[in-house]
Amino acid sequence: TTLAEAIALGASIHLDIDHNEISAGYRLTTPDTPGAAATVEIFLYDTASGGAGFSADTGRDLCAVLQRVRDLLAHCPSDCSRSCTRCLRHYRNRFLHTLLDRHLALVLLDHALEGAVPDMPEQAPL
Repeated sequence: TTLAEAIALGASIHLDIDHNEISAGYRLTTPDTPGAAATVEIFLYDTASGGAGFSADTGRDLCAVLQRVRDLLAHCPSDCSRSCTRCLRHYRNRFLHTLLDRHLALVLLDHALEGAVPDMPEQAPL
C-alpha cells in the first residue's frame, strides 16, 4: 500500500502535477505452479475522466520517477518514524495513514530494483 502511494506521489512530484491527478493501486497474484513465486503488481491510473496521460508519462520516465520515490521514502523532511504530512500523508489517503510505513516501502522498492532478498526491519509499534 505504501509503495503504491509513494509511486503515485513521486510521479506527481516528477511531473509537476497536483497529487490528485494520478493514483495507484496494487494486486497480489498467486502462482499457478506449486513452488513458483507470487508477485505484486503496482499500477498507476489517471484520475481525470478519460485520462490525461500522466500515467503514460510516468511510464516513459519510470527510472527518474522511481529515483524520486526512493528519495521521498528515504528522506522525510521531518524524519518521521513511519509517515507524516511532510512525506506521504495527504487528504486523499487519509484512510490509509495508519498503514503507511515509508521504511518498509523503501525495503520493498530496493528489493524490486536490486533483486536481493532484504533484511526485514523491526516494525515500529502501531
